[in-house]
Amino acid sequence: MAATILDRMITERARSSQAKIAADERKRRGELILQNLNKAKKLTSGVMASNGIHSLRDPRFLEAYNEKRREANEKLEKNAHAKKVNIAKKIDGVKKLREKYGHENTHMFTNFSKDECSTYLQYKMQSNKDPGMPKDLQERRAWCVEWMARVSPTASPVASDDEGDDVIADGATEEEEGNSGLKQNQHSLGRLTCAQEDRGYRSCIIDGQKRFTTVSILLAWVRDAIEQRQQYGGENAAWACFELCSDPEKIKNPILEGMALLFVKLIPSFCDRRAYYFAILPAGSMVECNQFIHSAPLPVKAKRFFDKQLKDLSFQSLKELFSSVLDGFSMLHFPIDTKKGMNDGTDDLMVVYKWLAIRDATWTKPNRCEEYLSMDGTDMIRNLLLGSFSLEAEGRVFYDEYWLTLERRLDKIKSKIFSELLIKRDEEGESRIWGHRRCNVRRFSGMAREGVIGIDRWCGGMPEENG
Repeated sequence: MAATILDRMITERARSSQAKIAADERKRRGELILQNLNKAKKLTSGVMASNGIHSLRDPRFLEAYNEKRREANEKLEKNAHAKKVNIAKKIDGVKKLREKYGHENTHMFTNFSKDECSTYLQYKMQSNKDPGMPKDLQERRAWCVEWMARVSPTASPVASDDEGDDVIADGATEEEEGNSGLKQNQHSLGRLTCAQEDRGYRSCIIDGQKRFTTVSILLAWVRDAIEQRQQYGGENAAWACFELCSDPEKIKNPILEGMALLFVKLIPSFCDRRAYYFAILPAGSMVECNQFIHSAPLPVKAKRFFDKQLKDLSFQSLKELFSSVLDGFSMLHFPIDTKKGMNDGTDDLMVVYKWLAIRDATWTKPNRCEEYLSMDGTDMIRNLLLGSFSLEAEGRVFYDEYWLTLERRLDKIKSKIFSELLIKRDEEGESRIWGHRRCNVRRFSGMAREGVIGIDRWCGGMPEENG
């Protein structure tokens, strides 16, 4: 009996030893599986199956998954913090340069050293695809002048209170960090469709110019409101409007109609430019600024509308409005490359504009008529005529000398008037555009030449031909 008990004790001990060994082996294999999952770049089905995991509820998978999420979030937070610190450094650098020399529009980088030019170019750099910085001082200064027209990568060229809060100090609490970022309530202004021009630092806006123009006029109004209240504590807002609208204080010369001021970030169409400059430039920048004989008054009306609706705002409300516009408005930049030679029509901006107009009218038309402005017959005829020129220079001559002449004669051209003017029927009843007139304008050809003849006769500048 003693032998039987002893045998049972030995057997039980052996079993417990084997169980312990098996448990240790399972633990080792579990740790090895976790290591394999943590080392894997992606938790694919193949990785999971090779480690004996066949369920998304497996504790080993969940542990590895949560660990990867934690590491990814830490990396994102670290990169975001580094980016904010870098932005703050660039802002501070430009702020010191402007305190030393004044705004760049007043000196055009004449006295900048190599390092100072480098500081400004770093501030204006848009991506890693920008070319390397030149070593010659004169070339750097030329680049600075060229890059002035670029939209700055930050909301403001000086470190405003809001931007300072974006840079999270080491040791800040999670609640403080969450409250210090940009506002979550953002308002989308839709898509800004652009085509890059040859020089690379300006874009031709195909769709979205009115929205972009309205925002810049609103910022200019905020700047003027701050200056009128003589609230020097709002200089950051004024500087930001400087950057968006490129306000030079020294412009005292007459601004002719249609003149393109290169320091202005947005250059509207020919007939809107003078009125737009009057709306965004500081008071006193334009002499004889009240004489809008030929310019379209819509930009001026827009600024007067803001003045009427917002004139009673307090200084604190102005600051909140300023922050809401810069941080709360968002717009999708939609670039179009017209130089890839795809032979699908995208090399012709007129075709691209037509496609976008058809798409918007078919699928994304706003519900209220107040939210958009439809093209009338006048716009379509103008685009048709301008699109018939093979050379851009000829199109500009036609627009400046002929089309604008007609617009200036009539306060508002109705589509019905143009229908009577453009569509004539000959004796056979066949409809054509000014087909009854002979083409005697040699510098134009085809439909463009006929358009010149018809408009010139309408304005009384060309006698009728015989025959």
